[in-house]
Amino acid sequence: MLALLLGIFVSPPATSQGFLNKKTYAELTTVLNVSALVPGTKATLALVLDVKDKFHVQAHIPLDKASIPFEVKVGACGAMTGDIIYPVGEVHTYGFGQAKVYSGKTYILIPIEVPADAAVGEVKIVGKISYQACDNESCYPPIEEPFSITTKIVPAAEKVEPANADVFKAAVDQLKISSSSLLGTATEKSQGFLKKKTYATLSTALNVTALQPGSKANIALVFDVKDGFHAQAHLPLDKDNIPLEVKLSTCGLLAGDFIYPAG
Repeated sequence: MLALLLGIFVSPPATSQGFLNKKTYAELTTVLNVSALVPGTKATLALVLDVKDKFHVQAHIPLDKASIPFEVKVGACGAMTGDIIYPVGEVHTYGFGQAKVYSGKTYILIPIEVPADAAVGEVKIVGKISYQACDNESCYPPIEEPFSITTKIVPAAEKVEPANADVFKAAVDQLKISSSSLLGTATEKSQGFLKKKTYATLSTALNVTALQPGSKANIALVFDVKDGFHAQAHLPLDKDNIPLEVKLSTCGLLAGDFIYPAG
């Protein structure tokens, strides 16, 4: 039996951590790789974090566990978001020691999947980033910044074009991934997985009885694989195997990084 933990955040964002909402250290832009979304198709959202000169931002997985990591929370109505692709970051030495950081333009990719039965119309993808910026000598109070991008879901008969090719080429180069990893073309359809419960059963549970604005909670997915079977892990040994993946659609909520078992 596997248990996967998903963190969710209820809008408006929590203010208990004392994040400062300033844009002193970096600018954030968001773009999609398609001109519109189509039911039953996939796309990719890029976040471009442009860190200003003389500053750097702690990476998503920093060297020092005491450092505040760069994190993205995201939610969408009418579409599902998958595992966020973060850059590894670069290790540099500063006056306070070594750190794994982002500097200059940094690209973060978020897979988007539109259910086949999604309603045609406007869809808004919202989220927030949080990070700690530093210079060569010291680090500053953490920053929290919201983002949003509005697009539309159109009928399958409507023409959809690729978009923002330059941004996604730069993202592929920085993240050192194949361009085929990007989800979304004018013709790409979902893989059409069969919805069967032959091999496993799935149950879900929240760790609270109700949600409140400005609060946080966790969803547990309990994936009970039946005797005589097994499922490929989220990070399988063989890259040709199909990994266990979670997609999540939220309205009024922001989802964080999924916590998968190692397998």
